[in-house]
Amino acid sequence: MLTAILGYSELLQEQIGPDKPIGRDLQQIQAAAERAADLTRQLLAFSRKQVLAMTAVNLSDVVQRVEPMLRRLLGERITIVTDLADDLGAVTADISQLEHLLINLAVNARDAMPHGGELRFTTVKATLDAAFAEHHPGSRVGHYNAVRVTDGGTGMPADVKAQIFEPFFTTKERGQGTGLGLAAVYGTVKQFGGYIDVESEPGRGTSFTIYLPHVESVVVPAPAEKPVSSPVGHETILLVEDESSVRAFAKITLQRFGYHVIEADCGGARARGAHETSRGPLAARRRRASADGRTRVG
Repeated sequence: MLTAILGYSELLQEQIGPDKPIGRDLQQIQAAAERAADLTRQLLAFSRKQVLAMTAVNLSDVVQRVEPMLRRLLGERITIVTDLADDLGAVTADISQLEHLLINLAVNARDAMPHGGELRFTTVKATLDAAFAEHHPGSRVGHYNAVRVTDGGTGMPADVKAQIFEPFFTTKERGQGTGLGLAAVYGTVKQFGGYIDVESEPGRGTSFTIYLPHVESVVVPAPAEKPVSSPVGHETILLVEDESSVRAFAKITLQRFGYHVIEADCGGARARGAHETSRGPLAARRRRASADGRTRVG
């Protein structure tokens, strides 16, 4: 539903433009839908139901990748310092979710330092032994790679620290936070099979340490960001989507870029628009596939 709301809002804004009153109204609709989408993602993260693309990654590489974005996001009053190990090896995680997790912690640290300060990212190898596991319920004995996020902010009393990973718990004023940011961080770390620890005292800052199990695997470099360009073409695309509103939005968008769209709501459905291509190149490919007895997807 949010995909359809966001998609149609963008299409209407392109037609109307931001200068007219109705364009500004559409911006408010889109902003509200984006907040709802973010809330949904946080709920999925906390409940450990989000879909993950797990791969072997190096924590130091991920911190280096996200650092430029954090410098822009946090502003000039926050100084970012990194102390990254060179020989960490790999952990198994979803790169995009790991980046989002670090951003979440950084924004939380910024809020704890209203007058500015230092935010430090540290990566280390760590071994959690039986003594540590005994005093930290939820942790497990083993070899880990850790990333620690430390701020010099206001810190937290013990009663607040005990509740920070609970969903909807927040110390912010009404309307300034959902209370799901750290709950989502907790859920994501658990999905990665790791453990998160927090140390904090009033007036002495806060340190979050995320432990992820070390794995013997080849690290896959994080893909470089590529400039986004609008696709334009004339080919035929088979669009299969069971949600009618999403399917309608996707069809309109593809058609605006010049593509011919054949749509269906499931794999066994009769594709709508297929009769228009009965004499075209798509039909020819299907006839060739039938002739040699093989099934082809093109």
